[in-house]
Amino acid sequence: MNKKEIDIGKSPFNFFTVEEVNLICMYSKDNRQKAIDGLYHALTEVRDFDMVTMICRTLDKLQCMSNQEFEKIEFIEEYPKKI
Repeated sequence: MNKKEIDIGKSPFNFFTVEEVNLICMYSKDNRQKAIDGLYHALTEVRDFDMVTMICRTLDKLQCMSNQEFEKIEFIEEYPKKI
């Protein structure tokens, strides 16, 4: 994926899944590089294959965008509501 293919608009849901948004919000929804650094650090700790896959997919997307594109995203954390 190259930068020209990215059309993130105002919503992160145009590009990131809900799970990826929540993952980014855990590390830094305000700074792309801090989010990348946090996710790389998480890779050293996580042993679950599905989580490693999601972290790598999220890292790929973050690395394909510019800081300016990242700053345009209004990240809204989406957690399942407790019953």
